[in-house]
Amino acid sequence: MKEPVRLSWPAVEPSAVPVRTTRSGMFAKQHLVLLVDDRAENRELCRECLSYAGFRVLEAHNGAEAVALAGEELPDVIVMDVAMPVMDGHEASRLIKGAPRTSHIPIVLLTATPSGSNGEACNADALLLKPCMPDDLEAEVRKWSEISRARQLSGKSARSGK
Repeated sequence: MKEPVRLSWPAVEPSAVPVRTTRSGMFAKQHLVLLVDDRAENRELCRECLSYAGFRVLEAHNGAEAVALAGEELPDVIVMDVAMPVMDGHEASRLIKGAPRTSHIPIVLLTATPSGSNGEACNADALLLKPCMPDDLEAEVRKWSEISRARQLSGKSARSGK
């Protein structure tokens, strides 16, 4: 029997999302993801996917907002579109990676145009192509958020001398 094709993801009300799901049961504290995209429908799809997986999601509409929020909130990982008004993902990534306070935050570029989206050129840690399957997005964010937490813990213990 053939499995039905899912044309859209069901809406998930924020109050309906448990703080700890089966998938996020390994987290002592929820990981914070900064989601950056100028298109509301893209942010909504990614937010629902990541929220359902147990992540806390903070949103920005362009690169300039992302740079400011990254410095204020210090997310565990940033998922950022490349082509945006005000400031594109490449410039925002360079600024975030260039600032001592935010240089440790992993950045996953999410783009529909792979040509000219060299993650190394702007110090991004990973590149995902749109359309991206929800499981691929979750896996990439989970991997980088775990790396981010490990970096933070090793940095804290190194500073405290433990």
